[in-house]
Amino acid sequence: TLPIVVTISPTSATVATGDTQQFTKTVTNFLSTSAVTWNVVEGAGGSVSSSGLYTAPSSTGTFHVNVTSVEDITKSATATVTVQNPVTITITPTSAYIQPGASVTFTGHPSTSGTNYSVVGGPANGTITSGGVYTAPAAEGDYQVKAQAQADNTKIALANVYVHPIVVTVTPPAATVQINTTQQFNASLTGNPNTAVTW
Repeated sequence: TLPIVVTISPTSATVATGDTQQFTKTVTNFLSTSAVTWNVVEGAGGSVSSSGLYTAPSSTGTFHVNVTSVEDITKSATATVTVQNPVTITITPTSAYIQPGASVTFTGHPSTSGTNYSVVGGPANGTITSGGVYTAPAAEGDYQVKAQAQADNTKIALANVYVHPIVVTVTPPAATVQINTTQQFNASLTGNPNTAVTW
């Protein structure tokens, strides 16, 4: 008779701490049963259920999931699991107010690797360099910049960019005053939430 062959799929996986990974087994050439037992080789390497569902530990590291034939315990297969911290990403600033054609620098903060930048909606809404320098289009409007973690492209952070010209208005626009008298002027600013002005 042919020897029992046990295989495991996938043979390697990368998961975040606390996350799960489903492994499957295949047993061929068995005589009486295809049943298997599952175990994690390392004592602190997480756990695996009787159906092959692996749960990662809270600590990072490289661990091994083993599946063994019940009929012949000398026949087994092993998968390598790399457990890493979860990938996260944030972006700063989360919003920016700039004038048409002006630039502002955004910074992505991933936990494990680099950042890819893009402008939501494409070049018509502005451009951004690989270093996060965004340049606004000539047309005013509200746009978004996207930061995407290189380690996991499902992890995304968005920043809002408000592109509007800054307009300062002084009232009254003109005044006639007598010598040694006073006149109160007031200023209003649009296009930026920072309405402070200097006189």
